Amino acid sequence: MTYGGGKFVAVGHSGVVLASPDGIVWTLRSNNSSYYLAGITYAKGTFVAVGYGGVILTSPDGIVWTERAPNTSWALDTLLGITYGGGVFVAVGAFGRILSSSNGTIWTEVNYGTTFHAVTYGNNTFVAVGNGGTILTSSNGAEWTERASGATVNLLGVSYGNGTFVAVGENETILQSDPVTPSSNIPNITVMPSTTMNFGNVNVGSTSDGMIAVRNDGTGSLASISTVLEMTNGTTDLGEADDKLLVAEPRHGCWGVGKF
Repeated sequence: MTYGGGKFVAVGHSGVVLASPDGIVWTLRSNNSSYYLAGITYAKGTFVAVGYGGVILTSPDGIVWTERAPNTSWALDTLLGITYGGGVFVAVGAFGRILSSSNGTIWTEVNYGTTFHAVTYGNNTFVAVGNGGTILTSSNGAEWTERASGATVNLLGVSYGNGTFVAVGENETILQSDPVTPSSNIPNITVMPSTTMNFGNVNVGSTSDGMIAVRNDGTGSLASISTVLEMTNGTTDLGEADDKLLVAEPRHGCWGVGKF
């Protein structure tokens, strides 16, 4: 789902497109497509949706849609995510397919060999995540660099906010750019009374010093953290911490992984 042009637009199975001016009242829109639509974004006065069969649809208003990509291979050309940033639309999908376009109409393809499930943009950087813990970054959507993630599971989503990228994946894996440093360099942390984001029964909330704290003890409640054990190979050593805490701090230049 995305928002643009004064309306929310959601896409889904069988080419379904729903539009709403307020998120409450929704209208079904026809796009003459039967494909499963997996992602949508809005920029430059245009909605762009992508999906199975390599389909790419564009619309100026969320009502009238135009197909922009040939459906040459249903399996190999599946597109799973799309974003916009820095003047460029970027879509990602199965078997390493990454497409970029300045206008949503003409697309250029590169291939990086593994399935990518999601892509986002922030801080002048695209980040795509996929199978086997793969993370790629790009400044322009065309040239990509692989980054060490410390994870081997499939990564299914990624987002940017508050100066950091956060990716999630299988086995309750959460990755954050700029992880914690060894405990000797970390001050005591207290969770602030802020709105939390629920991820299953794991809550993530902001803390002092720009950190986030996570606890999964069956209640999904946030925990106060006063000590953090050292990190080994990019993974927080939980040691004897019964509550299985993950702490990540957005100031340093690599990726960390936490498991619960």
